[in-house]
Amino acid sequence: LSGHRDSVWRVAFSPDGGALFSGGADSHVIVWRLEAGSRVGLPLIGQESPVWAVAYSPDGKTIASGGEDSQIVLWDPATRQPIGAPITGHTDTVLSLAFSPDGKVLVSGGKDKTIRLWDAVTHQPIGSPLTNHTDVVWSAAFSPDGKLLASGSADNSIIVWDTATWQPAGRPLAGHSARVVSVAFSPDGKTLASGSGDAKIILWDVATRQPIGEPLTGHRLDIVSVAFSSDGRRLASSSEDKSIIIWDVATHTPLGNPITGQTDVVEAVAYSPDGALLASVSSGQTVTLWDVSGTDPKPIGQPLHG
Repeated sequence: LSGHRDSVWRVAFSPDGGALFSGGADSHVIVWRLEAGSRVGLPLIGQESPVWAVAYSPDGKTIASGGEDSQIVLWDPATRQPIGAPITGHTDTVLSLAFSPDGKVLVSGGKDKTIRLWDAVTHQPIGSPLTNHTDVVWSAAFSPDGKLLASGSADNSIIVWDTATWQPAGRPLAGHSARVVSVAFSPDGKTLASGSGDAKIILWDVATRQPIGEPLTGHRLDIVSVAFSSDGRRLASSSEDKSIIIWDVATHTPLGNPITGQTDVVEAVAYSPDGALLASVSSGQTVTLWDVSGTDPKPIGQPLHG
């Protein structure tokens, strides 16, 4: 799918799998309708800065985007119009967004080294910013039950937060030697995956806070995105080495060969809710859909064009 005029940095599926949402350096936020084979890119009107973070609410009725203007915009995907005024509070680029599973809380992280909590209905801040990280907050993800939030930072650490108190649930997870760019919980909430600038993925046991086996290695450069399939058996990762690897979570080994041949950095990956599709976005302005129902991923049609 090509509708962007510059690098595409983030992508998310709607909860029903009928649409994709992408944002990037051209300040465009595009909703791609996938129903009945139609792939029409519909831009959302109102974003005014490069988009570094996107998230769908669990009910699919709200889209959130965050960008270099330090603001968060909430959108109605049906009308493609903003919902209220932009949310302000960050003092630098917003790099990560995540809705709680009940849709009541929106979490944001950014270059200002803070994590901020927002009431998703009133758009007002909840409490004070979380300031435990000492460098840029690149990623944030809720556990499926909403009881934990994981955040990854350029301070090379991961903090797991207890959402009842918004205090760290134990010491930071330390195992990476470079920035932690992406974190994701498995669907059963028992495993946390982290991807880093050290080109490694660590799978963590959420209960013990310890790594599960050795790191997953196969990428040659920084890992920029990790995503679990809906059954939790597969993990997709993308890297600055322009490849995508799909991993067998149980064995920590790649399933088939890496997806290569792309001419640009694969900035992010996301599984469809049914696990049959993988979406990837690149610095080459494209959104690509992959059939990952088998062991040999295949592109579906041409990259999406708006």
